[in-house]
Amino acid sequence: MTPYKTFLLALATVALIIDILTKDMVVQSMALYESIEVIPGILNFTYIRNMGVAFGLFSEYNAAMVLSAISGIAIIFLSYLFHSTGEDKKLELLGIALIISGAAGNLIDRIQMQGVIDFIDVFWKEHHWPAFNVADSAITIGMAVFIYSLLTTKEEPTPKKTEDEEDPFT
Repeated sequence: MTPYKTFLLALATVALIIDILTKDMVVQSMALYESIEVIPGILNFTYIRNMGVAFGLFSEYNAAMVLSAISGIAIIFLSYLFHSTGEDKKLELLGIALIISGAAGNLIDRIQMQGVIDFIDVFWKEHHWPAFNVADSAITIGMAVFIYSLLTTKEEPTPKKTEDEEDPFT
């Protein structure tokens, strides 16, 4: 494995560890649904358990096993994509590594607790963004970097044949 890919795996591991440690701190120090004001009028830490997918979608269904299976398959696919992507695609690789890290963090929660621990509560007046965690942040940043890379990468055009070049198949 190349040094850059090794660095990205280390970065992803650090993000995963931070996710696990912050969730553990929340579980150990807060009661479920407890809220602690961090930045008045903007940020609270509010301990909730998300039984669904992003933003609590489908939380009314007890789908932890299905969501765990989907996450596991996604991690396997993204790992393959990471290892098969060329070293020259640095932003794509960074995005993939962050997505894998976040998906792994939330998968660990689903396996251990049948849901995901969310605690970062960002709001403005009465408008709250759905609570999230470090893993969700890694996934979101990773997707943004990956999409940006895909949209800004220019493929080298294939050179056109000149009339003097012979095609060996004609």
